[in-house]
Amino acid sequence: MPNFTLEYKGFESQKEDIGLDIIFFECTVHPDDENEVSFPVSIPLSIVEEQIEETIPSGSSILKKIKKGIPGWGPQESQIAREIEECGIDLPAIVIQTIEARIDLEQEAKRWNILRSESPEQTEQILDDMEDSVNEAKTENENYFLLCSQLEKVITKEVVRLFPVIINSSSENIIKLKDILVDHIPGLAANLTDLISEANASEN
Repeated sequence: MPNFTLEYKGFESQKEDIGLDIIFFECTVHPDDENEVSFPVSIPLSIVEEQIEETIPSGSSILKKIKKGIPGWGPQESQIAREIEECGIDLPAIVIQTIEARIDLEQEAKRWNILRSESPEQTEQILDDMEDSVNEAKTENENYFLLCSQLEKVITKEVVRLFPVIINSSSENIIKLKDILVDHIPGLAANLTDLISEANASEN
């Protein structure tokens, strides 16, 4: 079984590409066999979070506290990653540890060699198909979270106007109001987004 050396390269957000701040941590894998070619490996934040929860005492509570303190709709994984580091967690070391524990690097090396052997025409067609799908997904994602944000503003304003007792009672009730909106707005926004898509399709 070959040995590998991992070089941490940081993380990249998909915000610009798909409209969601989902991040992937990137490493370059260097096979110790000089005849083999180095290749990249990317893993999502969710897998790194699992590793943190399993290997760091109070890791789960740290992640919950970070996420609870981030306002707004949609994933904000770049901010989560930055705050994980601010908590003193060695994120590059955790990412490398995660890849070594959870990724079959020998299999990844084989897969990378297969991809490199494809013709330029095949690669270009795959990239074109991916770009069309990504552009469509980006628009849908941006519209969905914009709708969530606007619904939250409108509903909160009306609830406060009709029932000012909530705001005037306690901070605990204000938090409960936020929790109720977080529980119910996504479903409403999803249904409205589907309806908008159907209406657009019927016009075309």
